[in-house]
Amino acid sequence: DIFVANFDDATVHEFDAHGQPLRSWSVGGGTDGPSALAVDAQGNLFVTLRRFHGHYMEKYSPDGHLLADWASAGNGDGEVGAGFKTGPEGVAVDPDGNVYVADTVNGQLIKFDGNGKFLFNITGDGQQAMSTPRSVAVDSKGNVYTISDGAIWKFDSTGAYIGQWFTPYQGSLVIDARGNIYIVGQAIVKILLGTAG
Repeated sequence: DIFVANFDDATVHEFDAHGQPLRSWSVGGGTDGPSALAVDAQGNLFVTLRRFHGHYMEKYSPDGHLLADWASAGNGDGEVGAGFKTGPEGVAVDPDGNVYVADTVNGQLIKFDGNGKFLFNITGDGQQAMSTPRSVAVDSKGNVYTISDGAIWKFDSTGAYIGQWFTPYQGSLVIDARGNIYIVGQAIVKILLGTAG
């Protein structure tokens, strides 16, 4: 199925593979629009909300029922940086059902379990901090990718830094079932990662 985030009317729309509408529902209390979506292996939908109203993350069942919400505003562990009309811009789910959120304000990726328990933050490589990561993607091995400061950054599932590669492109990272990495923006660019550095 295909899920579409409609920011303007704070809804999520679900379509089948042929583009036929199946259902839609309100998110963010019907007032705060979704900025990104991710689906786990059980079909649960994770929604990041751009504007703060008590939490920035919502988890829905496959039929659109709210199961959980979490991630308050702030700069502490498990909190998302807040500002006017800001909030997380990316979300991804790993093969084990853990959720990664791109926190652009605090310059980090936040890892939660599938029910919202904070696990850890990823802030950089130990020497260089990330700045405004807007997208996050996870491959089938649990490796995590984001774009920050004109580079694709790669981390393993423990948050350990693996490497980074320069890219002139901006957009959302997408990883397909074969492990191919794409940046989707004004164009779709396939990325072939070589040696880090």
